[in-house]
Amino acid sequence: MAASTKLPLISVVVPIYNVERYLEECVESILAQTYPNIELVLVDDGSTDNCPAICDRYAAACDRVKCVHRENGGLSAARNTGVKACEGDYVGFIDSDDYISPVFFEALYRAIKQTGTEMAAMRHGVDFFDGEEPELGRDVEAASEYELLSEEQYQEEVLYQKSWAGAVWRLYTRNLVEKVYFPEGLYYEDDETAYRFAHECGKVAVLKATDLYAYRQRPTSIMRGTFNPKKMASCLEITRRMRIKMTEWYPQLSDATCSRCFAICRVVFSQIPKEDKAAQATMWKELQKYSATVIRDPKARKKEKLAASISRMGRVPFCVFCDAYRRLLHAQ
Repeated sequence: MAASTKLPLISVVVPIYNVERYLEECVESILAQTYPNIELVLVDDGSTDNCPAICDRYAAACDRVKCVHRENGGLSAARNTGVKACEGDYVGFIDSDDYISPVFFEALYRAIKQTGTEMAAMRHGVDFFDGEEPELGRDVEAASEYELLSEEQYQEEVLYQKSWAGAVWRLYTRNLVEKVYFPEGLYYEDDETAYRFAHECGKVAVLKATDLYAYRQRPTSIMRGTFNPKKMASCLEITRRMRIKMTEWYPQLSDATCSRCFAICRVVFSQIPKEDKAAQATMWKELQKYSATVIRDPKARKKEKLAASISRMGRVPFCVFCDAYRRLLHAQ
């Protein structure tokens, strides 16, 4: 895409916390975008490593880069801070340990402009682990091909995890982002906001390409990391909110909502130490709210149907299943 001052500004918000090993690769991939009018907002969320210095260095060297330092408040707070600091007509989010194809934002922008939607999305990215170097797509014409989904179609895709919930897979209008703030003080913020973004914008342009975003898998991530009480509290609150809003907005997606809530609860249950019987009992009760629906739902993911079926055999067999699944994740 040829440079033009008439093109709208895209602000890219990158929340940062102790990722000095990965930060430069992330930043360089954003600065290398073929879309020429980009503002990069680096939000240092109280990092204790070399990230603050790296952020300051980029801000001093490049007038397209803005750096905000704040006390540690978590991912949601950092994203909300970034939105307040940015000046773009469109806003995107990139995780600081990931990196993107040079045509990532141009492809998403083209889809928005061609459809008049307030949001363009990818279904998912390319998972990788340290030491791997996934090859990302660079053909902007191929990357820009899209499908236009209705609000309900997109909600169903996210609930059944055909489209991932992460905020990083999308480009939003500034107007849309200012309507939906990330829930500070809670985990699973992407599950809380994905359905709210879709509800606000109606139709969604979904790119056919899935090789434009390299998504790093780390054992210390929220999904893979160890259990803590905040995870359970966040899980219970986020799924409660989801059930209430999806019942109000999309009663026809009740089964799909159950499937997503079951999946979130299953992950949390699998991380609870065996000796924490109270937490296990709480999450077990929550899982049983959804298991029968997931079993009979022909659209549910095979993984969730299997887990739900095993859960009906009792807590002990389900714990064995979760232990095996957890070992598989950590072996990757």
